[in-house]
Amino acid sequence: MIQRRTSRVVALAGAGLLIGAVPAAATEGPAGHPLPNTLAPVTVPSTLPAPPTLRRTLHPRVLKVRLTPKRLRHGRRGQLRLSLADSRSVKVVIERRAGKRYRRARTISASPVGDSVSLTLRSLPAGRYRVTVVSTAEDGARSRPVRRTLVSTRR
Repeated sequence: MIQRRTSRVVALAGAGLLIGAVPAAATEGPAGHPLPNTLAPVTVPSTLPAPPTLRRTLHPRVLKVRLTPKRLRHGRRGQLRLSLADSRSVKVVIERRAGKRYRRARTISASPVGDSVSLTLRSLPAGRYRVTVVSTAEDGARSRPVRRTLVSTRR
């Protein structure tokens, strides 16, 4: 039995030596990427697509509202000057104060020439008034309302 074991061990050892003696040509593959040059500057290639050219939709805005004079004498006319952005039309609502509420007195609609509008306010009966300005764009979008107060006095 001992002799049988030793012959097996010798046979396995001989097979291992034969396998080890075969040239290792199969383990060597094709040459991979060369190592980078450590002295060259690092560059990162741009793989992102170009950003799409989106046009931001502009909203109508009332930039400036100037009401002169703020205290209007009955029988006199006032001036309302507006500075607008991206507007097709302007609506001016004049409301008169009645107690704690406001009642509509007049509505004026205008189309701006360029980016500004100048409106003349006809004389108003004595009282406190609220002037609200809203501009509208071509697509129907409206700006935030801008309010100013006006006082009309007796002669």
